[in-house]
Amino acid sequence: MARWGQARVEVLALRQEIKDELVRGVPVKQVYDMFVKRGHITVTYNGFRRQVQPIRDDLRRAPIEISASSKILANAPIETPASPLPSERPELVKGKPKKGFAFNPVSKAEDFF
Repeated sequence: MARWGQARVEVLALRQEIKDELVRGVPVKQVYDMFVKRGHITVTYNGFRRQVQPIRDDLRRAPIEISASSKILANAPIETPASPLPSERPELVKGKPKKGFAFNPVSKAEDFF
């Protein structure tokens, strides 16, 4: 059984590594399992999760800080979206709309009857 305050000590010691994993999109449970397997964390998952919650809140509020170990990911190529923007699709910008479905965000009463 861990001592009182042990979860806080362990999470603070691994704060930057935990933050890097969360930025990469790794779930908290997997982060916990990884550190338990390495022997860095000895507390329960619930204790770990409670101490990681403020880190997650900070990540949601602040822009992402890239640490030295994450800079490799920053240089990775960025995928382009599958659907181009309307300004890049001339058939949506100029001329008549294409035949078929045309989305109209304004509904009319006769559409419902």
